[in-house]
Amino acid sequence: RELANPEIVPMPFVTESFRISLIVPVMEKDSQKTMNMLKSFAKNSIENSDRIFLMLVFIYTPEGPDKNNNNDFFKDVKQLASDQQEIQEERQGENLQPSPLVLLANQMTTPSSIELMDLVTHKLDDKTIILLGSPDMEIRSDYFNRVRMNTILGKQVFCPIPFVEYHPAIVYGKKRPTASLSFNTSLGHFDTLNHHHLSFYKADYLLARSLIEFPIVRAESELGDKVASTGTLPAEKEKLCYLFMHSKVHSLTAPEPSLQ
Repeated sequence: RELANPEIVPMPFVTESFRISLIVPVMEKDSQKTMNMLKSFAKNSIENSDRIFLMLVFIYTPEGPDKNNNNDFFKDVKQLASDQQEIQEERQGENLQPSPLVLLANQMTTPSSIELMDLVTHKLDDKTIILLGSPDMEIRSDYFNRVRMNTILGKQVFCPIPFVEYHPAIVYGKKRPTASLSFNTSLGHFDTLNHHHLSFYKADYLLARSLIEFPIVRAESELGDKVASTGTLPAEKEKLCYLFMHSKVHSLTAPEPSLQ
């Protein structure tokens, strides 16, 4: 018999058709990794007509070549990304603007994750799921589906812990490493110190962002000015999940085998 009266708990509505905006910051050292990721994205997302919009954030060092000319360090990456965007727009019949974001790193330090998100979020609409990624991540549909299921407007943000590979020389020895990492505890481990992945809705980010005193960065030209006028960023500047600790939304931090 029942020990108590059953209670129906309302659950938020989520679906695998929600659009994801995948934001990937790219440094000069990440150029080749980004090329490989773009090829994987074309094969696993564009060809499958998955509703994922990839936005690259190019971060130039002060010593680097000029932007948007023949000496551009990211010229090949930008061209491949542009070609893929045209193909994706033709396949899905929608405009995937805005274009990639270009930033110039400060003389003393590169923009932090929180500064990048300030610049990115105001360019995106309120209905898309914003997902922060990295150039060396593998593109897998099941991971993006879990992002959709675990990111709930006004309720929850998702902070996945990636499965990362041990040093190839230790795991494979003289053998050639596999093209794609398999989930196997003998090959890698869950990196609890990796805070570079996070998914959220724009409204939830803006609410959590308003709870810290550091001014919102609205333009590239403000990057150096904000740091100069207010000192250093909060300690959680590279741990965006911590940004939501004092907001009304729950931060789901969990191991994610498909994030590699």
